[in-house]
This record gives sequence, C-alpha cells and structure tokens, in this order.
Amino acid sequence: MWEFTSDILPFNDRAHDEQLIYNICKNERPEIIRNTPKFYADLMERCWNSNSSNKPTITEEHKISEWIRCISEYYMLNSISMSIMN
Repeated sequence: MWEFTSDILPFNDRAHDEQLIYNICKNERPEIIRNTPKFYADLMERCWNSNSSNKPTITEEHKISEWIRCISEYYMLNSISMSIMN
C-alpha cells in the first residue's frame, strides 16, 4: 500500500536484510507520505498493526480496494474526456 503513495519501494535506502526484518518486527514502518488521504493512511496503519485482531478483514480490504479502483477509473476516464475535448 505504501508503494502506491510513494512510487518507490519501502526502505529503499537500506539493505533488505535480517536487520531490516528485525526492525520491522519491532514495528519500524516507513513514514506515511504527506498528503496521503486520511482513510488510506488509517487503513495502511491498520494493516501494519502487529495484533491481527486489529487488522482489517479480507472483506473490508476487498470493499475498499474496489472503491479505490472505481474512483481511479472515474478520474482516468474524466481525464481522457477532458483531453479529447481540448
């Protein structure tokens, strides 16, 4: 999820090794990108939660991803329409 807002891999500034695994297990997370929509940042943080009972369910994830896909398609189609009209 973080990659969608940053357009880069998380922790791209260091080796993806045992130390990084250890740090992630100790709850190190990449900084949320500025201007990330709040609902998306909240969902991302819930996914990162180490307590599985606090993570979103697969049904919840599916509904949200479908909603995001629909919004993205809407904006893409509007963008194409606007470029055709100009």
